[in-house]
Amino acid sequence: MKTITFLLMGVLAMVLTACDCNHLPCLKPDLVVENFEITGSPFVQSGRIHLPVKVVVKNQGSLPADVFKVSVAYTGADGIEYVVAFSVPGESSLWYPFTQGPLAAGASATFEGVLISSFWENGQSIRLRATADSCSGDEFMPEYCRVDECDETNNTSDYIGTTIAIN
Repeated sequence: MKTITFLLMGVLAMVLTACDCNHLPCLKPDLVVENFEITGSPFVQSGRIHLPVKVVVKNQGSLPADVFKVSVAYTGADGIEYVVAFSVPGESSLWYPFTQGPLAAGASATFEGVLISSFWENGQSIRLRATADSCSGDEFMPEYCRVDECDETNNTSDYIGTTIAIN
């Protein structure tokens, strides 16, 4: 019996040693910006420029993601990134829309609204990017923000560029 036990322990040790554990499936949510697009022309309302956009966030992980918020930032000619208000109808926050509840594994959440800025000018070129599970404007949050994910480095979209053109 001792021989079998030692043999099984030896085989288990070899399997664990040979295990490439970095490639095991992650048992957490994983949020990515699946789509970020400008959906209309900019317009002026109450002295500020509004730019219609849509952000789609997908949970590509294996577990539901807790409630999180989305932020959008722009980079102008100075090369500095600034957060811009992202107003979505039905949301209480002018700056950041939140999910209404947990986002199931494999599911997506769509946020359609307007970016609002009093700093943009007609003819200005800007680059925009959206971030899922954003901590923008928050203090004293954990490093992972609201959702502890498989990959914390894939929450931000690629940049999209546009020129503000008010007719």
